[in-house]
Amino acid sequence: MTLRMSSKPHMLASEALAIVRATAPAIMSGRAAVRFRMWHHLKDEPARRSLFEEFAVGDERVGLIEALVKCGEPRAPHASPRLARQLPPAELARLSDSLKPALRRALRDVLGATATDAVLNAWDETFAGLLAA
Repeated sequence: MTLRMSSKPHMLASEALAIVRATAPAIMSGRAAVRFRMWHHLKDEPARRSLFEEFAVGDERVGLIEALVKCGEPRAPHASPRLARQLPPAELARLSDSLKPALRRALRDVLGATATDAVLNAWDETFAGLLAA
């Protein structure tokens, strides 16, 4: 498995970054519930595997939720979260198409009233940047 290094980290818009940082503690404390809800909403095995150690931060392997939260943290460029292996564009598109709605549903389930459109959109932007890294 080849690690893929991004030449430059994706930068979130300042409003999205503030929302991600504000909601990250709730996401991290409820990450098992987010993973469970996503697993429930995902129907294909490759997308389900991405919930566990399919991403990398530096040399550390992490799951999707941890990688998303790390996107909102200050970090050195070499420690930018990214997919742990390169995927062909068609496979990356399928993964994104599976994960994005499952992530939105899971966040809405776990965060409840806190999951406003602005919050969900900020996490969508974070997700898009993670897959683009």
